[in-house]
Amino acid sequence: MPGLMSAKINGFSGSVMSVDFDKVEELGNKMVNNQSLLEEFKKSPEQVAFREVALTLPQGTHLHFIDRDNNYFPPEGDAVSQLLAEGNADRSWSRIETRVGGGGEASPTWCIGVCGLCVS
Repeated sequence: MPGLMSAKINGFSGSVMSVDFDKVEELGNKMVNNQSLLEEFKKSPEQVAFREVALTLPQGTHLHFIDRDNNYFPPEGDAVSQLLAEGNADRSWSRIETRVGGGGEASPTWCIGVCGLCVS
């Protein structure tokens, strides 16, 4: 029988996997050639995702645009900083992230991460 951390990670990863990643892909393709939409997404990702492709996220997850240099927008900071801000610095944690991306050298690259922090 799995311990508490395994159970939390397994449950949370199931939530992340319930996301409609076809809608994430549709959103990425919309933003790749629309700079104003991308800039709006960087400020309010969940609102833009819902408005543009009716994407809803499970509780505890959020979206980021991730550029070629692996910079996250909106910026998130490291997991330890997040834990400290939430008063969980002394607890075990895991980060679950699934990315959908597209493009290449000949076309603009896009990547959207569906992320969440799981704390024991």
